[in-house]
Amino acid sequence: MTEETARETPQPLHLLGAGSVGVRAPAGHSDSRPAPARWTVSEHDLDQLTGLPRPFVLHRFDTGARPLGDLLDLVALRDHPAATTLNGRFLWPYRLVTGDDPETAVGMLLPTVPERFTTADGHGGRAPRPLNAPRPDQPTNLRAQLCAALADTIHLAHQHGIVLGTDALASALHTGTPAPEVLIADCTRVRPRRPGGLDRQAGDLTWLGRFVHHCAPPPGDTPLLDGAGRELLRRARSDVAHLLPTAAEWRNYLTARAATLQGPPVIEQVQVSPEIVPPGSPVTVRWRTRHADRLVITGPDGTTVTAAPNERDEGHTALIITRPGPVRLRAANPAGSHQAETGHVHVFELPQLPRIQLPRLPLEPAATRRHRTTLPALPPVAVPAPPSGALRVTGFPIDVARWFDTRPERPRRRWPRWLRKPWA
Repeated sequence: MTEETARETPQPLHLLGAGSVGVRAPAGHSDSRPAPARWTVSEHDLDQLTGLPRPFVLHRFDTGARPLGDLLDLVALRDHPAATTLNGRFLWPYRLVTGDDPETAVGMLLPTVPERFTTADGHGGRAPRPLNAPRPDQPTNLRAQLCAALADTIHLAHQHGIVLGTDALASALHTGTPAPEVLIADCTRVRPRRPGGLDRQAGDLTWLGRFVHHCAPPPGDTPLLDGAGRELLRRARSDVAHLLPTAAEWRNYLTARAATLQGPPVIEQVQVSPEIVPPGSPVTVRWRTRHADRLVITGPDGTTVTAAPNERDEGHTALIITRPGPVRLRAANPAGSHQAETGHVHVFELPQLPRIQLPRLPLEPAATRRHRTTLPALPPVAVPAPPSGALRVTGFPIDVARWFDTRPERPRRRWPRWLRKPWA
């Protein structure tokens, strides 16, 4: 790598708070300063601070205390109606932290990096995933998607009047997924852009062009840029600010280029179960696709279901079947479309038993009267005679009075012969 190429190649920063960046207030933003009491907090009151999502990070300025000035406009963008989407693309500060002097800020309260922008560090922890050069084995279409996500983030910042300098762009993180997201981590030195400050956006556009050039795949692979892309790259090297391609131009081109590189979508597998159902019963449709930006499932009766974004590659859904026929799937993206259908779903009618008319029995009032049944008299029961006197002699029945009046005889204990006393 030559010295000139190394100087033009953007290098990621792993620390916050380095470099200088500029930011402009969004359209419609008032020229009056926001109330300092709304957006500042003393460093002595951080323990009692409420109303902010936790955890948050205290970042102290490396250059010492700064006047509030434009910093208030910067922090106030968090709650501006036109800039609410910035919170998901930038680690936008919550509050300014003041020291002993309430007119100067010594730091900012920043949100923590979301977990989807981190990766395992090999020691059981998580570390931010910087937006540096792609891997040599990374497909060209994923390189284009990564550049398109960065261009979209820069366009969002410029749309709201925010200018991102070299250090803020170099602190960008990404998710590393097939549809990557980009997060600007360093927002500690941004400032509102003043009217007529088009040249201040030139640094962002030049950095973007260099990053796109740096993401070119190795020789022999499919080139990242075609003729239109090489023309944008040629304009990005211009020294005239109004000739530079905007971030929106890069985003639109790279999005279409990524779809062209990955090709039309492919439906790899589709299945329906069960295949024989009564009318009005649900069936489950499963699929596996690649490169689908939109997936529509159509039932035999014309009922359509659109797959959610997180289920386009692989997922399932339920359909109510009312008529026989296959279930059709159509996947589409800017490069084309692909259709597939399941096996034939058979619908059978459940057999219906004929209704049997039972004759009504004539029930007259006389027939519904309650009948009384007369039972014949039972024969007399013979009672046995009392026992004779001979039984009493033998002791039956027991004489109760004698039983309780006579003291029972106490049995005499007989000791073994060898235990008896000799004189007994």
